[in-house]
Formats: sequence, structure tokens, C-alpha cells
Amino acid sequence: LQRVRTLSRMPEPTPWPQASFRRKRVRIDKNTSLGARLQLTDSGFLVLVQIRPGKPLDLHNSRCSPEDRIKEGDALFTVNGQRTSSADMLKLLKGSRAGDTWLVFEEPGVRTINIPEGEGKLGLSLLVTGKKGLRVVRSDGRAQAAGLRRGDLIISVDGQGGSPEEELEKMTSSRHLELSVLSFSDEMRGSEEPVEV
Repeated sequence: LQRVRTLSRMPEPTPWPQASFRRKRVRIDKNTSLGARLQLTDSGFLVLVQIRPGKPLDLHNSRCSPEDRIKEGDALFTVNGQRTSSADMLKLLKGSRAGDTWLVFEEPGVRTINIPEGEGKLGLSLLVTGKKGLRVVRSDGRAQAAGLRRGDLIISVDGQGGSPEEELEKMTSSRHLELSVLSFSDEMRGSEEPVEV
């Protein structure tokens, strides 16, 4: 499917490939600790950064199929079927719970983004995230038109994996770029873009 583009508007971002991400559900017994560390990212996602051995998430993973295992890098999507702000979901997890808690995590999918050759800057602000890649903090101009969004994680440039610093060096030119990007669904994002008043 292609979207109709008008000359009076900027090209719309590439549609999200719905089949590329995966959601996984887990039940946590009442008043039981999750046994994991979650980090609130600059893009507003609650991302799993550590699973402690022998705790509920680790036990869940030992009992389920490989594709249903919850992994580091997955983000919390709902708590008891409710999609609220990351801060509110974190409060629900930290508070005492009278009953069992159902959590849904989303595993990001890989997308390929092609940014055509052009004049001027790409329109990106990037954050080096250890050895994992380059996190998109802001996207506009050529990058936004190609479908690159705030919160995306660039894991390779032109199909060649390297250190984040090496990948950053490649992004400073005006030539055509092919990016491999880890990205969450549109539902996961909600209205996360900053609003200027």
C-alpha cells in the first residue's frame, strides 16, 4: 500500500511494518516482585534492561517457547490491559497488588530505512547508547521524510556493523544512506513527539 502524497505537504513517514514486532504476555503473582530492572528511556519507553535469575520473568522464560520469551530490550506495553503513561505503569508495578498482574511486553522489530541523497543536514539528533547503537532523539527534514522517528535505534549503516562512533561518522555525509533500525509500533509510541507552545 502506498499513501497519496500531495505537493503542498511534506512526505509522510514510511508506514510502520506491522508484522515486524511481537507482543508477549506474562502473569505475575500478587505482591510478587517482577525480578527485573526497567529503564525509562529519553523517548518515554519502559525498556527491560535486566532479568534476575530465579525471579518471575526468568521462570516465565524457562517455561515458554523461545519466541515467547521476554528479553532485554523489550518494552512494557500494558499493565492489566491498560496502556497508560510509562510513569503510571511504573507506579502500578512498584505498588502493592491485591491480585495477579498481567503484563504485555513489546519486542521491537527491525526496519530498513533509506534516506535519499540530498543537500543539507539529515535533520537528526542522535545519542550513543553504549555498544548497542545510535538512539534517535529528534528527527525532521530528510530523515523524518524517510520514516526515521524519535526513539528508533540505528543498529547499522549501509549494512556494515561497527561501533556507534563509526556509524555516526558515516551519517555526516549527504549521500544515500541505508539504515537498519530497531523500532517500536505506532501504538507503543502514542503521542510522544514534543509539542511546542
